[in-house]
Amino acid sequence: MKKSISILVLLALVAAGAFAQFSLSAGGGGYFDLAIPVFDDSEGVQIGLGGYGFFDATYAELDVGLGYYRWTEDKIYGLGLNFALLGKYPFDLGAFTLFPLAGVRFNIPLTMGYDGYKVSGFKSADFMNIGFQAGAGADFDLTNSLYLRASLLFNIDLAAPGDQYTDDTLLSVGPLLKFGVGYRFF
Repeated sequence: MKKSISILVLLALVAAGAFAQFSLSAGGGGYFDLAIPVFDDSEGVQIGLGGYGFFDATYAELDVGLGYYRWTEDKIYGLGLNFALLGKYPFDLGAFTLFPLAGVRFNIPLTMGYDGYKVSGFKSADFMNIGFQAGAGADFDLTNSLYLRASLLFNIDLAAPGDQYTDDTLLSVGPLLKFGVGYRFF
């Protein structure tokens, strides 16, 4: 059943691509990520700053980011890797293109420290999580191939299945602001 649905989705995407104008681009930039805990605010708000690269097709965007994260009420900090797959629908408005975005994000903490020391026994698998994103973005043309991109997304991050550190399914909510430069291949 799952294979049949996957094949149908793939065929629909191929058919849509065959009849629509298709573009492909890539780029990179920086982001600001704010995660506000929903149930346990003892560590405060998590603030993240980082860089990301993106690969973009007409109706989809794949992001890969690396950021530094710090909690405001505690001395916890770390590096994190995140991946996002977002669907989008562009509206060409002349000098810029506006598009709604929605999809999923996967977060992998790479390191964690507390008060200047590495956390002993830290395992990335214990803190990985998946989340959902929705928002909007805009591309501002500089040339036919070069453009500036700005996106504002709302994150809903969930706890990893079997996460031993929380009984809550919903970890945090908050905005993610991204700015970047992209290059269109066609």
